[in-house]
Amino acid sequence: HALVMGGGLGLGDIQAVVEQLSLTKGVNEITVVAGRNEALYENLKVMRKKLELPLKVYGYTTKIPKLMRQASILFTKPGGLTCREAAALGLPMVFYHAIPGQEECNAEVFERMNCARRIRDIASLKTETEALLAHPEILQEMSDAAVAWSEDGAANIGIMINRLLAEQQEERTAKLQSETI
Repeated sequence: HALVMGGGLGLGDIQAVVEQLSLTKGVNEITVVAGRNEALYENLKVMRKKLELPLKVYGYTTKIPKLMRQASILFTKPGGLTCREAAALGLPMVFYHAIPGQEECNAEVFERMNCARRIRDIASLKTETEALLAHPEILQEMSDAAVAWSEDGAANIGIMINRLLAEQQEERTAKLQSETI
């Protein structure tokens, strides 16, 4: 059961994601949250009639925790709140669209922590998803990593910040050394 979200505004190419997922081996049901994007909501309702598998479509809803608990994998843009909710529930994530800046950083962090995978283009979504679904042990590892990372979120965030600062310092030091040689 795949859950597809694009934040409260229903951003990203959600229709293309749904189309690819409908062709993906191992996906037997899709739930989409269109948020406040009424055009997307209406387009998905029309699209639902053409698909061979069940497609549930929600507009803006407060039922996100329930929908996440029902899903086995989440396809989303890497917004902070969505990612933290999914991680707390141990829901493996696939990021299909990241807004430059914070969301790109979120994607990098969650992928590094093995809670998520990031696809670079919509054409690879089907292949990447089939590879994940063919290996339930990988999905379980992602789920376990998400829960473990969420258990002490504040401490983990502090550790990650320290790690990133150390990496930046190493890069600055290396750059200075190369300039002085």
